[in-house]
Amino acid sequence: MKKTYIVVASSIMLLFCLAYQSAYAYFSTTSQIEDNFNTNINSGAVSDLIITDGNHVTSNNIIPGESVTNTFTVQNPNNLKVCFNLLWSDVVNEFINKEDLGVTLIDQSGRVLIDNQSFPSTNDEVLAENLSIEGSTTNSYTLTITYKNSDQNQIADMGKTFSVRSPACL
Repeated sequence: MKKTYIVVASSIMLLFCLAYQSAYAYFSTTSQIEDNFNTNINSGAVSDLIITDGNHVTSNNIIPGESVTNTFTVQNPNNLKVCFNLLWSDVVNEFINKEDLGVTLIDQSGRVLIDNQSFPSTNDEVLAENLSIEGSTTNSYTLTITYKNSDQNQIADMGKTFSVRSPACL
């Protein structure tokens, strides 16, 4: 009987120790995350990036093989480097064969960020992810939308409209 009490008491003590260590680990991690968050907030507020739109890209008379181009800039008024995504904005796509519209995005250094991606059907799609801009700088981007000339019959898309405003930052 005495052995049973020792085993039960030892088990309870072991459970108590495990619970204490788990609680300690949780609260020390939470505190560390909050400290990092506060440090980031105190290091300076980050304001929104500024997009300067070249033109609203639109076409309803484009023929296979033609392209429409728009140049826009992203300005970072902050002193800190900012990472961002470019999202499609105000998309209209009446094309039946969505793959016939190809999108290319090139940055100011000539680096191709997106090569021949399909033009979206909705605003919910991301154009480019994980881009970054240094503090107090402005980067320019060239967005080209091409009506691909395929070997297929493309009459169904002749006269269809597509349009987009320069992307929005997230």
